[in-house]
Amino acid sequence: TDLNPRYIDAHVAPEYYNPALQYAVEAYGSGRDDVAPWSGGIGPIQFAWLENELASAAKNGERVIIASHNALNSKAARPQMSAWNADSVSKLIEDSGCVKLCLAGHDHPGMYCFHHGVHYVTLEAMLEAKHGETSYAFLDVYEHEAILTGVGIATSRRMRVSPRGVFTGIATFGASTIGELASAGSATRVETSSMGLLDWINTY
Repeated sequence: TDLNPRYIDAHVAPEYYNPALQYAVEAYGSGRDDVAPWSGGIGPIQFAWLENELASAAKNGERVIIASHNALNSKAARPQMSAWNADSVSKLIEDSGCVKLCLAGHDHPGMYCFHHGVHYVTLEAMLEAKHGETSYAFLDVYEHEAILTGVGIATSRRMRVSPRGVFTGIATFGASTIGELASAGSATRVETSSMGLLDWINTY
């Protein structure tokens, strides 16, 4: 939310406050109705940091999960509830090619969208649960999918994160190599290969 000047002390962090104030003034002056005082966005310093991190991840062949307060895609939250500059941020995220999942809060009822290969999940808030209920989730991440297991009013989701056309459907049960998988699951045939599971699958 460092694009919202109300959350920044102008005397302590003018390098954050001044760009935020300028953004807010220009947004209100142009009549934008999506810039609500209870939200915010990613300011230029954090934006540059994120851009650098994603470029590094893409170069290294890494896949990325981003956690934020506000939804980073305007379709992943109700109007006025996503990040002020969600369109710019989601373009950066999607153009990077390495981000597979974005998790956010802020918009209490929760929401979801899938856009240009990225899953945007806004989690249901515990505040919305009825008396005696709850809302939270566990995230399990595998080579081919991320599984969000909701508890209480939180929604469960299975989200593919592997590229289309690359078979990764083998159940690994936590094994990191084909040897671990085979030796753990069979007493009669033990595969001793130390090759990574994905390499084994895609090679053979």
